[in-house]
Amino acid sequence: MTIGKTLSKVKEVISTWGHNSKVLALTEIFWSLPMSWVYFYRPIFLRNLGLTNVEIGLIFSTLSFYNVVLPFFGSILASKLGKKRAFMLCDSVGWTLALINWIISKSFIHVMIAISFEGLIWTTASVWETLLVEDTKPEFRASVYSFVSLMYTIGSLATPVAGILIGLFGVDFGNRILLSIALLSLIIMFILRWTLLHEGKERLNNERGMKVHANLKEYEKAIQMILHSKPLLIILITSILGSVYYIATSDYLPLFLVDEKGLNLTASLASVIPLLSSSITLLLLLFYVSKLRNKEQHLLALTIGYASGFVSYFLLVTFTRNSLFVAFLFSIFNGLYSSVSFSVSRTFLNNEIDEIDSDARISILSIVAISTNMANVLTPMLLGFLYSLDPRFPFFLVVIAMLINLFLVQSIKK
Repeated sequence: MTIGKTLSKVKEVISTWGHNSKVLALTEIFWSLPMSWVYFYRPIFLRNLGLTNVEIGLIFSTLSFYNVVLPFFGSILASKLGKKRAFMLCDSVGWTLALINWIISKSFIHVMIAISFEGLIWTTASVWETLLVEDTKPEFRASVYSFVSLMYTIGSLATPVAGILIGLFGVDFGNRILLSIALLSLIIMFILRWTLLHEGKERLNNERGMKVHANLKEYEKAIQMILHSKPLLIILITSILGSVYYIATSDYLPLFLVDEKGLNLTASLASVIPLLSSSITLLLLLFYVSKLRNKEQHLLALTIGYASGFVSYFLLVTFTRNSLFVAFLFSIFNGLYSSVSFSVSRTFLNNEIDEIDSDARISILSIVAISTNMANVLTPMLLGFLYSLDPRFPFFLVVIAMLINLFLVQSIKK
């Protein structure tokens, strides 16, 4: 396929999206490119500051705690201020102050302050997701989520660029450069989104919307909807277990790659692993995930994804001892999982919400986010403790979580 035909196909796909879907997805690169670098090197940066594995776990457990408490206020803010204003205020203020504090951080206290501002962002995470998909038809939402995932994948593909900066300037100053790049990039994104975003299709400033989303009883209603819907309940459980993968991968995999008891790579060479995984993810997002249209296709993709995630971490904990070949196999299977873990599961979730009550979208998404983080408040600390015992131990939990999710997805199909 020529470049011209590829661009024409991309334009055709984007034309099926609503206005806000286009704005949020197309500006996502300003966040995903620098933040994929920041997230990959952040655990190594924290270790360089002199923090222990347990302290690193405490930091991310604190972030999970904020993610439990603050989303309760997301729908209320959206009903009072409007979805666009509520989302943009929390997102722009939270990220700006968080990154400034990360740039100047020198101690555990500085990092905790940065994490507190980062927690503010999650207040309106469900509002962001509502704006992202509400004005796009269900059959085209997989392509929206695929594009968002694609943007983060592109950032991961460029991680070796960050590795070069780390190699040139060292872990400490190199990370502060990455954080500064992220701050400048996000400022550009905020300006574009403040200018281009609309309030949204599912408005909250009518009588029903104010009543629904400003009243905490709606959370009780949302919980009942989840409990009485097998697909929603299973997606909730898979999200909770999936966060074990996310925490282990984002907080401890980078450490494992450079740990002498793990792969023992240099900090710059470690960036090759996400490059390989992201290459697989990129291909699948472009040529497979974006073409998924119905429930059966989504469930098949999730089955393949969770099976691949299980294989990837089984290989890592079973055979890896300074083995680049196993790391290569891990990257391939992990790329398969990454291509569906966010895009397909969130598409499936939002489409199921449409079948029940689209007006309850923010409340249900908030419950999913709150439940996931509530169940995993202590997970980062637990994984930090396990890592201190043996670097492979946190990833044994990922293997178990993937296997359970695989069986759960199969049960939806029955």
